[in-house]
Amino acid sequence: MISHDPKDAIEIVLVDDNLADQEIARRVFGSQANVRKLSNLSDGYHLTRAVMQVLVVDDSRADFEIIARQLGGVQEFRSEVEHCADASGCSKALTSEIVDCVLLDYRLGADSGLEVLGRIRAEGHDHPVIMLTGQGDEQTAVGAMKGGAQDYLVKDGVTSAVLARSISNAVQKVRLERSLREKQNELEGFVSVVEHDLRNPVCSALDSIQVIGEFYAGNPLDSRGLDLIGGAVK
Repeated sequence: MISHDPKDAIEIVLVDDNLADQEIARRVFGSQANVRKLSNLSDGYHLTRAVMQVLVVDDSRADFEIIARQLGGVQEFRSEVEHCADASGCSKALTSEIVDCVLLDYRLGADSGLEVLGRIRAEGHDHPVIMLTGQGDEQTAVGAMKGGAQDYLVKDGVTSAVLARSISNAVQKVRLERSLREKQNELEGFVSVVEHDLRNPVCSALDSIQVIGEFYAGNPLDSRGLDLIGGAVK
């Protein structure tokens, strides 16, 4: 089973319990190959089942390549990784491409990650965003979360396992928020219809009472007038 990521690196899933065969595969496919040894096909089912579209926004090519390699080591899902280096590239990718999660660097040259995050939300994109930074501090973390990020990670502490957990949690959280918004919109639509249906009879009754009032022009209502008002409000 061979799959290619956006960097044209090769991932080899070797279903073989022989360590010698694993080493041969590495030699055949070269240093760019990521060879994984599995004892049976069922162990590798999850590798072909889920694919996560990840957008990495980082102006450092070296840092991007490190993150891409770490994503390649995630066991819970496979990643198709896209890279852009600035805010405009991020906006373009979110508008024109399918993106499951954004890994956003805190420092992007002229723009800060917080500014880019604000632009993402201002443009109406609700994609899961995980802020990455070289040096973590509580103030930056709080700013990222308040700005709409789902998580905040320090690059030195990032591993494949950490990325898998953070991305999975962020995606699940945003999917839940989207579902809740859809339910809320449905409820608001239902309430609007009910209010409209209730309002029409009330308006009709008020109109009828006004006509009756104008007819009697301040004179005391007789039995006929009382009957007409009673009929209007039924």
